[in-house]
Amino acid sequence: MFRFTIRDVLWLTMVVALAVGWIVNRNQFLLNRQQLLRQMMHVPMTSELKEVERVITLPNPAQYPEAYEPDGRLKQPKWPATDNRP
Repeated sequence: MFRFTIRDVLWLTMVVALAVGWIVNRNQFLLNRQQLLRQMMHVPMTSELKEVERVITLPNPAQYPEAYEPDGRLKQPKWPATDNRP
């Protein structure tokens, strides 16, 4: 039969306690991460994001008629001849 000393039992107890603590910590971290991701998906737009949205919206036809074709479509930019864009 196996003979265990007190030192062996203490080492085993320490290893098991560290493993259980690591698993609990990891599970709590993953749970917190999932909750934060869910909350981030439902966050209303902040003022900074609204400002960015305002800046990148299409030009107003009344203010910038040169940006639109006669049929109302937005004009395509004319790229320089050295640029390989279509």
